[in-house]
Parts: sequence; C-alpha cells; structure tokens
Amino acid sequence: MNTKNHMAIYPAIFTPADGRYLISFPDIPAINTIAETEEEAVLRAKEALELSLFLEKWPTPTKIQDVAVKQGEMLVMIYSDMRNVVGRYKRSRKQVTIADVYLTKMEERGLNISDTINQALQDRLDKN
Repeated sequence: MNTKNHMAIYPAIFTPADGRYLISFPDIPAINTIAETEEEAVLRAKEALELSLFLEKWPTPTKIQDVAVKQGEMLVMIYSDMRNVVGRYKRSRKQVTIADVYLTKMEERGLNISDTINQALQDRLDKN
C-alpha cells in the first residue's frame, strides 16, 4: 500500500470451483467472495477489498513473489484508489472552524473542503 497517494494494491487468489471463482486475499483473511466469470471476479474482489480497507486498518501487502499459489489457482493483483471509495459511504454534516490561511491556500489550489478534510482524517486515523 502506498500511503502517500492512497493506492491499494493487494494480491488476490482466484480458485476455480464448480464453474465459479472463489476469491480470497492472503493479507486479509476475512475477505472471501465468489463470482461466475473472471471479469466478475475482478470486480467483486475490488469491491470487497475496498469495503474491507475502508473499515479496517490497511495491512502490508504481500509481495507477488511471496504469494503461494496452488496448481489451478490464479494470482491477481487488485488495485484501488481509496480516495474514490470515501465518497461511496454515508456522510454527515458537521460545523468546523478552519483558519483563513488554510482556506485561501485550498482555494488557490482548487481543493474541495470536504474532500480535503475527509482525506486528512483518513491520513490521521490510518497512522494510529
């Protein structure tokens, strides 16, 4: 995981079974999903990864060369820009006070206040 740009890239194992694909993540054992096709498997894996990472602290991804894959299984790297995930979940309105100097700098850079606050919170919470 690259914390500077919030890119999440994790290995997933696709296991063919009974005409479907069972999907698991070596680094996040709680994630398991199933799909009918390879394309659907990638989409479901991405969705499951994003939900898990949104709710939990990000584990360190295993390097590709260190992932054990059994015969018949496929190793697929699943990618997500987690900045896009934050907007998919319920938001709450809160009144906050921001120093004018920061508001001016944000406006000069074309930054959205809500997105910037959400990103700062995610950064701060991921460190703890």
